[in-house]
Amino acid sequence: MEEIQVTNRGTGAGGAQTNVNGLTYELQNDLSSKYEIVNEDASGIKTVRFIGHPNLYTTGRKSQFHPIIRQRSDEYNAITLLHGTKQPDQWFVRQDTKQCFVIEIKHQNGSGSVSEKLQTATNKLRRIKKMYPDFQILYIYGLSPWFRDNCIAEIEDLGEDNIPYFWGDDINFMDNIVNFIMNQ
Repeated sequence: MEEIQVTNRGTGAGGAQTNVNGLTYELQNDLSSKYEIVNEDASGIKTVRFIGHPNLYTTGRKSQFHPIIRQRSDEYNAITLLHGTKQPDQWFVRQDTKQCFVIEIKHQNGSGSVSEKLQTATNKLRRIKKMYPDFQILYIYGLSPWFRDNCIAEIEDLGEDNIPYFWGDDINFMDNIVNFIMNQ
């Protein structure tokens, strides 16, 4: 009997092109063009102000999100991270109102597991709230147009769970996200 060889592309088997497409989409929709840097420390943590707005926010690279929480929350060290929640695409913390905005930019143009990520928003939100108990946590999605027609139930659930989402093909996409943040 001939043995069938199965090739597994490995953990996170979306493949290199999945990562290229997603990262390209994230970079195209980065909010850095919508704010000015007021201060930046040696580690790259920035204090920023969205253009035309007076409020100050802390932000940084993806990898700096949880270290920032660690600095401000003793409870953080007792909480285990969920898989896939280690580095949000973009994040902003407003200290004076104790608000934390976590932004996930998702791109998809064909069938695949990215659509399942929309189903995890409430779990991610609950876990971040445990880590950052003194803050209001707002989890926001920026979605490529593919999701509109192919993830109808997931989009419906986001609405029911009050998790805002914005469409990447909207000419005002980034402004809509900034306006949402400003109006909280």
